[in-house]
Amino acid sequence: MSPERPKLVTIAASLPFAETLARGLIARLGAGRDPLALSRATIYLPTRRAARNFADSFARVLGGAAATHVKPSVWFLLVCSLGALGVTVAKRYTELTSLGADAVKHRPVMRWYRPDMLRLAQVVIGVGMLATYLMWALSESSAARPWHLASALPLAAALVRFGVLTARRTVRPVEDLITRDVVMLCCEAAWLILFSVGLYVELTNESSAARRYERDRPGDPLRAAPRAGRGGHPGRPGPAAA
Repeated sequence: MSPERPKLVTIAASLPFAETLARGLIARLGAGRDPLALSRATIYLPTRRAARNFADSFARVLGGAAATHVKPSVWFLLVCSLGALGVTVAKRYTELTSLGADAVKHRPVMRWYRPDMLRLAQVVIGVGMLATYLMWALSESSAARPWHLASALPLAAALVRFGVLTARRTVRPVEDLITRDVVMLCCEAAWLILFSVGLYVELTNESSAARRYERDRPGDPLRAAPRAGRGGHPGRPGPAAA
């Protein structure tokens, strides 16, 4: 018995190539049940960039991160990083202003901090966070872009409100300022709604494009391509390829 011939497959241009390929390979090899099944596959990609993108998509699909439908982005990573840094700076600032001279006893490293410098750093980080968020929103698809750009407004309002709250001398944890202030909660809810709508619109467009493709060319995303026959015309019988 001759060995099974390799199958030619194609992916719709409207679908994300790396993620669709990763999902198809995992489904065909049964890697969801047996991760060692992936060791039987050899994948050739044309460029190093394609290999890196495919590795990222593979990790996202296997790890479940693809379910969020937030595409990997340097801009979005910077937004999250600056947000975490801004909270850390705000903590040091509130400790220094509320405890005064006792702040050094509470945390010896506080002797190296100055309130005016921490305040300036907080403002710079907030502006940088908003700028990187706008860059991320502009890099999104045309359908979701207006919603993500609109979500920058409640984000900016939340950053301003956060600055006002941390400027007050308070012993309350910074986390309470974020999760218990009514104005902050309203800004966060508005941002979440706009952000979620943008993700939903993008997902709906991708699903519609996939359905149109499957309607015109029925089959799964990794669809077997017709074998070329004599003369290179698909569908005509021809000699078996070597």
